Amino acid sequence: MTAIIPNTTWLGVAEVVEMLGISRSKVQSMAKAGTIPTYRVGKSYRFIHAEVLHWLKAQRIPSHG
Repeated sequence: MTAIIPNTTWLGVAEVVEMLGISRSKVQSMAKAGTIPTYRVGKSYRFIHAEVLHWLKAQRIPSHG
């Protein structure tokens, strides 16, 4: 079976929790609200690693130094 999105590294909630250093409930809340890029597969949330990285970089607050 060929993946719909080739060359993609998929993450579950646990991996995003570890990546961002926030709670499981916060990741799930952000996913449900559409704050973080996510895909719903059945009852589970799935994330594409590259999309989460891109989203994270966009959250950066520029320094004023």
